[in-house]
Amino acid sequence: MKMKNTIKNIQNNIIKYIGIGIISGLTLINTTKAQNNTTQNNTKQHKPPTEIIQEGDNIIIPEHKLEEFMKNYKPKTNNTKKIQKTTLEEYIKDGYITDALTTQPIQGIETKLLLYDFITLIDTIGPVQTNSEGYYTFTITGIKDQKETKNIGTIKYNTINTPTIELNLKTPSKVQIKIYDQLGQEIKTLLNEETKQKTINININNLTNGIYILQTTINGKQYNNKILKTGQKYNYGKTQEQITETTTKTIEKTTEQLLIAREFQDPNNQYHTYSDSDVEPYAENISKDFTLIPRIQLENPITDPEYPIIPNINTIRDLLWYGGRVQGYWNYQQHGKTQYPIKIYIDSSNAPTGGITSARNIIQYFQDSLNIHPDSLIQETPINIEPNFNNGISAMKIIWTDSTQTYGYNSVLTYIYSSSHDVFIGGEIYIDTNKVTTTENIEKYIALNIQRYITGLVNPINNQNYLQYTTAGNRIGPTKRPNNDEKKLIKIGRNHKPYYTNRLGP
Repeated sequence: MKMKNTIKNIQNNIIKYIGIGIISGLTLINTTKAQNNTTQNNTKQHKPPTEIIQEGDNIIIPEHKLEEFMKNYKPKTNNTKKIQKTTLEEYIKDGYITDALTTQPIQGIETKLLLYDFITLIDTIGPVQTNSEGYYTFTITGIKDQKETKNIGTIKYNTINTPTIELNLKTPSKVQIKIYDQLGQEIKTLLNEETKQKTINININNLTNGIYILQTTINGKQYNNKILKTGQKYNYGKTQEQITETTTKTIEKTTEQLLIAREFQDPNNQYHTYSDSDVEPYAENISKDFTLIPRIQLENPITDPEYPIIPNINTIRDLLWYGGRVQGYWNYQQHGKTQYPIKIYIDSSNAPTGGITSARNIIQYFQDSLNIHPDSLIQETPINIEPNFNNGISAMKIIWTDSTQTYGYNSVLTYIYSSSHDVFIGGEIYIDTNKVTTTENIEKYIALNIQRYITGLVNPINNQNYLQYTTAGNRIGPTKRPNNDEKKLIKIGRNHKPYYTNRLGP
């Protein structure tokens, strides 16, 4: 079954994340034409807000308020039409999985569904594997309802002297224990046998410092824990875990909604594991697209003393978490909701010498270096377009101004958000021509602010090899071009279907 892209998400509290995207493409215009359009369209005085404000459907968010917005905003309730069919007979779950860098379909990804009656797990279906075109399909003809859950044992994690795992089970069970690194690569198997009670030493003294994942599988059910190695000291994420067993029976449900969680795992370990969930109505056919993040080592790894949870930011997945760190160490969330293509209007009023050429140089650079079809990414436009969801594009402006309008900063960025559609539809870049006087710095600020809008990264990257790095004073770094890691980050953002960063597994 091919994707129809018809799914409507009716969960009210999960879409509050910033989209990551990408830029490219160019439509050259001459300066005279730009000036003529400026006279016709640039009649209002542009001044970026200092607070989050709402104008009709649009929410205008100054850059320094973006983190606050991400933390606190909740989308409007989606009042979907009531589903007439309330009795489950046959329910088909269809999906499509692609690579976040190439958009190519991925074959052989294991996909399973976990079905919840809102809170209670009532069935697990699968896994099935995606075919050569990246599609998977589940057909559900019955729902299992929970009958009884029993406590059948515990796992204790000890760190006295040598780290150990202590198993205490009521009956002999098939147990497998493995250790993985942060990339999800298996390091060793610690146990693979049927047992009831056992203490297993975890000898990782010869491994480098960092976070490792312990995966214990008991009768096919997985239990995961983190262990942080610092020299000869070890700290677990949790110290004890209850082992449970659920007995179920099949009945027919008559409720109108079902919480469906999906889990994706690549047996070849080339992609990160991923989980996602939605509240969805019963219907014959529901479909949804996903993309998976490849396991990619950073060319420019980051060590940030102010970011102690991951000692080293080594992978693209780490960079996604690190760049979106807005809600506490383990609650980083990012949602890809940005309209494309992005059309940028370069305001010629008050443009400094070389300013328009510099803006075009940046657009041209992104077009030439990212290897993505330019028409779907970024274009220059001679028309001053007001942001509106119904335009089907993101409308951005580059505006030349002075210190009285940028509140003392060399440049200011604002985001424009459609509250009815939960998507970013535009933004404005203000460049202070009194302070930014060289074409080199003009290009730096334009490139940085365009990338900020597209990636939605709230916090700077603490590594001078990144365009996203900024100093505290003038809010700009040493480079005017994104490095290869940032290019991959931008590609992932443009190509992915919506995902939540904190649901990416190791």
